[in-house]
Amino acid sequence: METPVYKRLGETIRRRINEGVYPLGSQLPTELEMVNEFNVSRMTVSKGLTELIEAGIIKRIRGKGTFVCSQKFEAIDSKSEIPVIKCILPGAIYEQSFASNALLQGVCAELKNTPYQTGIAFCGNEDEILAELGKAESDNCAGYILWPRESKRFCEAVGKLQAAGFPLILLDSFFPEYQGEFIGTDNFAGAETAVDCLVAHGHRRIGYLTLTPDRSSLAERLAGFIAASTRHCLTFDPRLVEVIPNDPLLPTEKIPAHRSEFLREAFKRMLALPEAERPTALFTSHDFIAIELFRIAAETGVKIPGQLSLIGFDNIDCSGWLPVPLTTVAHDFAGMGRLAARLMVSGFGRNRELPPLPEGTAPRYRVRPTLIERKSVRTLSQP
Repeated sequence: METPVYKRLGETIRRRINEGVYPLGSQLPTELEMVNEFNVSRMTVSKGLTELIEAGIIKRIRGKGTFVCSQKFEAIDSKSEIPVIKCILPGAIYEQSFASNALLQGVCAELKNTPYQTGIAFCGNEDEILAELGKAESDNCAGYILWPRESKRFCEAVGKLQAAGFPLILLDSFFPEYQGEFIGTDNFAGAETAVDCLVAHGHRRIGYLTLTPDRSSLAERLAGFIAASTRHCLTFDPRLVEVIPNDPLLPTEKIPAHRSEFLREAFKRMLALPEAERPTALFTSHDFIAIELFRIAAETGVKIPGQLSLIGFDNIDCSGWLPVPLTTVAHDFAGMGRLAARLMVSGFGRNRELPPLPEGTAPRYRVRPTLIERKSVRTLSQP
């Protein structure tokens, strides 16, 4: 039986989404435009799109149009003879993780014309990750691309795979014991770019607020902030650098309130400085810190960017939808996915012993982030 026209139309739209013709978050052509392109009735177009909406691939926004909201990936048959490069990622893909979506777009695009399939496992906790790693030999898996966990069990599991010569690539951050391939954002360059932007807008008193830099990514952002400040001959003032302390005894549900209270006090300390010594701009290690500072500034009557400019890091989904859209540093997760897939296909880790990385050596592969300039930075008048 011939496939109904509306199903063929839906499959065409689905294929274009998977191929990147309609990227994540982009608006689809109007129904009228599709009527003209496919030479079908509007009812046929509407029926084809409805199936994609029900599948969670696109969404209609009344008065605005139809948008790509996520990608559906076909399940991989573990008995297939086609080798699988599996991505082990945190959380769920649909509407919740732009990073996972973008990374998978990059991996799929790179593997499209290769003899490999893309495998996907979303893991909510460490036990699920370890269970996936334990399937390396049984899932026809050619390699893993995964986000790391800083735990002894994870390190041991990864170490065993490395000792067996199994290809794997860590993303985003790494741990000292890991001696393999790593792809991450060039956090150092990203922080430098943020400081460069503020200096270009006339700012010389720049504060920095960060989580405890006990992860490689956070240590690199702090180092980039200091390096750029030094390059621009900015006077280093420890009063303008605030580190949110970790409290390992604090229950998880109390961490947000703990951070919020610390930021409120840090904000007050900085603004209580003499006018010539207080910051005119703040750079934060994460967008969520900047978003909390927006709220604290509103409570204390400080206008952003009128009285204080602000830059974040990460470009999380809501950063562009704040009352004052946040200028921020955006990761290129799609680029990281493309590079990871390219390395896997090239056979970088097969049957060769990786040389140990010298202590303190930077990650092997870096993908440069991009500064997204919005409305939270103002230009200071020149003296």
